[in-house]
Amino acid sequence: MNLKDLLAEVKRLRKELEYYEKNCTIVWEADDVLSLDDTLTDEQVSWVLERMEHKHDATLGISWDTVEFWIREAKKND
Repeated sequence: MNLKDLLAEVKRLRKELEYYEKNCTIVWEADDVLSLDDTLTDEQVSWVLERMEHKHDATLGISWDTVEFWIREAKKND
């Protein structure tokens, strides 16, 4: 990566960090899913996280019960 590209990347990352400083962000990670069931494949974990993000009810949010529900669903679909 040349200096011009590196500086552009630094600028982009600073802008992205600024967004997170001005907003509230809750993050669920693969390790959270695996802490409940470490037998899941990488594909299943990704599927669970995707469903958690796209299917959650914003009024209720995402809880450990939500994670457990999607883990059960992932195992049904296998």
